[in-house]
Amino acid sequence: MMMSLALLPIVSNAQWSSNPAENVAAITSITAQTSPKVQADHNGNFYIAMFSNADNYNIHAQRLDADGNHLWGEEGVLVSDHEQNSWISEWDMQVDHAGNCIIAFTDIRSGEPDVYVYKISPEGEFLWGENGISVSSSSLFEFEPKLCITDDNNVYVTWNRQDETISATMIQRITPEGELPWGEEALMYSGTEKYINPVIVESGNNITLAYFRETGPYYNKIRHIYTQKFDSYGNTLWPEDVLVSDKPGISGWTKITAASDGLEGIILGCRDDRDGNTLSNAFVQRITSEGNLVWPNGGIELSTDQTQFHGDACIAGMTENGDVVAGWTFKDSGQSTGGVKIQRISQDGERVWTDDGVTLSGLDNPNSLIIDCNLLDNVTYVTFARNQTGLITQSIYGQSITSDGNTGWAEDVLISSRETGKTDPKMSEINLGQMIVGWIDGGENTIARVQNLKLDGSIGIESILNDDATLADLSVDGETIEGFNKDILDYTLVLNNTEPLPVVGATSEDANATILISQTTTVPGNATVVITAEDGTTQLDYTIHFDTDVSFTDHKEAHIKIYPNPVAECLHIENTQMINSVEIMDLTGRTVWEDDRYNQKMVSIMINDLKSGSYYVRINHCDIRQVVKK
Repeated sequence: MMMSLALLPIVSNAQWSSNPAENVAAITSITAQTSPKVQADHNGNFYIAMFSNADNYNIHAQRLDADGNHLWGEEGVLVSDHEQNSWISEWDMQVDHAGNCIIAFTDIRSGEPDVYVYKISPEGEFLWGENGISVSSSSLFEFEPKLCITDDNNVYVTWNRQDETISATMIQRITPEGELPWGEEALMYSGTEKYINPVIVESGNNITLAYFRETGPYYNKIRHIYTQKFDSYGNTLWPEDVLVSDKPGISGWTKITAASDGLEGIILGCRDDRDGNTLSNAFVQRITSEGNLVWPNGGIELSTDQTQFHGDACIAGMTENGDVVAGWTFKDSGQSTGGVKIQRISQDGERVWTDDGVTLSGLDNPNSLIIDCNLLDNVTYVTFARNQTGLITQSIYGQSITSDGNTGWAEDVLISSRETGKTDPKMSEINLGQMIVGWIDGGENTIARVQNLKLDGSIGIESILNDDATLADLSVDGETIEGFNKDILDYTLVLNNTEPLPVVGATSEDANATILISQTTTVPGNATVVITAEDGTTQLDYTIHFDTDVSFTDHKEAHIKIYPNPVAECLHIENTQMINSVEIMDLTGRTVWEDDRYNQKMVSIMINDLKSGSYYVRINHCDIRQVVKK
């Protein structure tokens, strides 16, 4: 029934493309994919998981590296093929601090919808067994799990429990080893009202929960938002649940969005029709780690425009000075066309980017919908869909917003332009300089596709230009200069004849580098070789000095042998004539070593004290040879 990977699968090359019409397919071996989730592991890799309703709503997952390569093969991992309902509820995926993929969902393997949690290692191993962990032994209807990971790497999951008599919020803790310290029944959080649609964030080693309390009949529901903090034993840490908002007009279709404030508090977002004009308003609220509201009951509305319909608040995060950034989709009063806005709320509850926020995609653009937003170093990164028709998207874009509310990129970045239609797009957190967007791509097979978006506003793999500006060969009249070394930039050659003029040739180590040769016009004179690396910045200048000084005449009648060359320590010289003197000079002609006490045909000289580089050896004050000291 299950497939687990005992061995690392072969890495499949897919790779991000810089062409927005060529996005990476996550898994191609299954069709009819739906409801994707994407997450980052903070080590440069990403996870994407999805259902496939070709047969049974099986769950599949894939792991991608920073370049978009499949790390679990082209077929990915089959997480579960247990029996599912004919419909699926909301589910969740997170990544723990060890890089493991945590997946929570509902199926009916026990006969009733129950919640199960799986832990899959980066190598594809099922760490909590091939059937995952059942977080509750209840036979009641349970659905819509949400996850968070605490600092001590415990997994917490919250979900809805419902039957004819109760609507409760459930919470369970799972240790890294897969144990349930709160028992198989889990913690039920309920009261006289319905406690529903919970969300959860980490608060150090504790958790903070937010949920709706609902009263009234289905046609006139009254919903208020509450929050509470729990420790690792399941104890509440605030004296009473904190009332976040009791403003009217929260509909039955509305969800709570949540994010950590990074200080063990929670940021919440929602929307309501507190004005009673049938046009909802998006708002945010922050609750400190001590359970105090930062802003008044009901939070701060992201826009004061009462002529537009405002969707759920999408929370980017909190800046270093305590401002909260959030985005949302807005629509005209008839909800026929939509756009995307972003707003920054100060600690004092002021709307920083005007009373209406920054418009990223206006109503005059093709119908738009926000996907998600991230905050890093006071810059907000937003992704959104355009050409939206119902639930079908045609194009996906990205944009960055600087701390002063200006767009950071010259134009919106086109992430996907495939004309097959897209549904349910999701965006990951920022992961070592990039994030990914995943969605279900329409067309013949209906599969999940993904694309990266980098912080510089580009997509695809960065093209790393070579910075090698060295030469592979340097020649005069077709012959390599004796003693040539790519790291030596200056050479001196003594010529017997001044006509014809010597011709310098050069070959680069990197074929993509460019070479410019300036030939000498006189002897004595210089020739230069300027080589520029592929990166267009790195440059080296090689110089060849030509001379006709009689003291540098190379006597061909002398049969001299010098070895080894290059030399590290001991240089040997052999001559058919008697050796009386040896002089070693650097490339400027300066004598660095000499001895005239020889009277033999073979000498050995220790030169280990000389610096590495090219030198000339003059024998008997006339014969010149060039050597390279390692």
